[in-house]
Amino acid sequence: MRPDRIGVTRRRLVVWLGTAALGIVLAPLVAVAAFGLLAPFASTPIPASCSGDVALLPAGHSATVPGIGTGFRVAEDGETSVVVVPSDRGIPSGSTAYIVNTRANRMVLSVPIASGAVAAAVEGDAVYLFDDKLGRLVRAADGSPLSRFIESDNYRGLMVSDGGRSIQTDAWVWILGGDGGPLSIRHVEFTSIVDGCLIS
Repeated sequence: MRPDRIGVTRRRLVVWLGTAALGIVLAPLVAVAAFGLLAPFASTPIPASCSGDVALLPAGHSATVPGIGTGFRVAEDGETSVVVVPSDRGIPSGSTAYIVNTRANRMVLSVPIASGAVAAAVEGDAVYLFDDKLGRLVRAADGSPLSRFIESDNYRGLMVSDGGRSIQTDAWVWILGGDGGPLSIRHVEFTSIVDGCLIS
């Protein structure tokens, strides 16, 4: 074979291999993004009586944050709970959400809540915490960010339709790389406080 033909063949092979490698890298990213947009989810209407008044929350969800005070438990699993301590403006707007290690009786992370909706779930080693649509995915043990290359979810928080409001109560979370292995797909169910009402 002539040298010029060998050079053309090598260039074609390099282009083909480069394109294939790019496809292998991009395919999971496109799949994660598509699943995040298309995956089904559940939501619950928010009662019109929700006003941000602490008195609307059930007494059975009362919990103490060590060194901080009393709040309301939004999520709990094993040794970890998420407790929202109300502000003088009500709950959850202006409140603070705390991740508490209940076994060690210590607070491991505090997150200020700016919106009128906070949603949380604790599953195994992970805590999912949303201030409306702004989410955090952290380790239950110490509140540090959960290791991942890319994370995508279909959580939309508060929604308005037909003049009424609702809150999403579950989500699909896709994690590429990090603590969960090459690909981790998790279905997460949330409990929320919206304008003083507990919704699950």
